[in-house]
Amino acid sequence: MMDEHKFAWEIVSDLNAIWGDDEQRKTWAVLGEGNPYESQRRTIVMERLEEYRTTLVASTPASLRLKAKLRADELGQLYQQSAEHRPTLGEKYQENMIRTLRDLTIGYAAASVIAYNQQGVTLQLPESICAEVDALAASAVAQGLTDADTFQGILHASMQGGQSQGQPQQRPKDAILNNAKVVAKLKILVEAGFCNSEYGWITNGHTNFQRAMAAYLIGIKSGIEGYYAAFEDLWGCKYLSSDKAKAIQLQAPKAKAKVDEIRELLDN
Repeated sequence: MMDEHKFAWEIVSDLNAIWGDDEQRKTWAVLGEGNPYESQRRTIVMERLEEYRTTLVASTPASLRLKAKLRADELGQLYQQSAEHRPTLGEKYQENMIRTLRDLTIGYAAASVIAYNQQGVTLQLPESICAEVDALAASAVAQGLTDADTFQGILHASMQGGQSQGQPQQRPKDAILNNAKVVAKLKILVEAGFCNSEYGWITNGHTNFQRAMAAYLIGIKSGIEGYYAAFEDLWGCKYLSSDKAKAIQLQAPKAKAKVDEIRELLDN
């Protein structure tokens, strides 16, 4: 058993146990009747996924390659367990555990696909998991790893045997979505209401000058080459460079104040 899958396997153990008091179950205190709220459960899932991603980031390509088959096999087993228990949703304490087991398995798989792709290592997950393409893509977005379309392309490449076979050509926006520093800045824009949950720019109520300044500040500070083209691809717009030049020349107090708002958010 891989250490990073320990909590998930403890859930499996508790679900499969037909004896013993509830208090003896390892995950009872975390996911049992004492923690009935969905918001709490989701927080627990995201914390576990963050721990998992940290493990992947700290792994060398050689380590990832060595564990690839074991990782894929275990994720397949965990997925099978969640599928087998799904019909019992709604029964007593099991509901939180079954949902969490599925969310963790899908989340682990999504994070693994991205991590292995970034290191150029082949990871071939079982077809049963890969069939959950929409759920995997949604988890990748929720974890801030990439957008849904990019993830599906990477997953398809991994199913064909790795990066060298069938991987779609990199799009300009991939330089943004695969850069942790940029994603962190985009999350600031999401929280401030400038971007939606998939990092798309919200045009309603915001100016082209704000958008151009955001692209400039993020691109410069993250060291991305061709950042205007990358953000134009991400946001479906044109002329960011000229809009940025105009933003610098703004004289109208209201317009200047809006651009300064973006500076305050990102210029640090």
